[in-house]
Amino acid sequence: MPTYDIRDKTTGKVEEVWMTIAEKEAYLKKNKHLEQCIGMPEIVSRTDGLRKPDDNFRDILREIDKKHKGGRKGNNMNKHSDF
Repeated sequence: MPTYDIRDKTTGKVEEVWMTIAEKEAYLKKNKHLEQCIGMPEIVSRTDGLRKPDDNFRDILREIDKKHKGGRKGNNMNKHSDF
């Protein structure tokens, strides 16, 4: 169910509500002093941006390279081709 930011026109107070679209429309129609605030959606991420992989992960990649004899270096799959 979506959340909406609803602003009180008289006080300017913004409140987040959780309801269906139909419920929101009925709620706003009943409460003329309220309006929906349209804004940017929050992007939730558990990372703080791009980071380098830690040493343990790089060690795993090195082991994969050793076992596959540099398979990533000789791989032509990522090269652009003419169609």
